[in-house]
Amino acid sequence: MNIQKAVEKLQSTLKDDKEYREVWKANIAMAFQDEFDDWCKNKVGRNAAPDHIHKISNNAADRFIDRLIQ
Repeated sequence: MNIQKAVEKLQSTLKDDKEYREVWKANIAMAFQDEFDDWCKNKVGRNAAPDHIHKISNNAADRFIDRLIQ
């Protein structure tokens, strides 16, 4: 399978399979949360507020997936 077909398959699966989309969303969100929390610790000297970072990272993950499947 070439890259274009692989991406098309990924796009269609993310559109059609809500559980698969949620797995992707969770992994993208966690990567963002971890990176942001590390940044806060290094730049600000404390952890990010968990309630804010959770909401923001999930919204960012949804936005990324929406753009990927358009």
